[in-house]
Amino acid sequence: YILVGQRVWHLAFTPDQKTLITTNGNSNDITFIDTATDEPVQSLTVGQQPWGVVISPK
Repeated sequence: YILVGQRVWHLAFTPDQKTLITTNGNSNDITFIDTATDEPVQSLTVGQQPWGVVISPK
């Protein structure tokens, strides 16, 4: 169990799979999770009800 914002709607891994990003719709933020430790490392407020996240390989 990893504590992130409220109501995770979508998830995405970075290309190296070292970071998992969640979009937290009800708390209006995204959370970056270190996959080696399963710990959140940063949350960013992004605006009203973020729905999805897309990761570019570059």
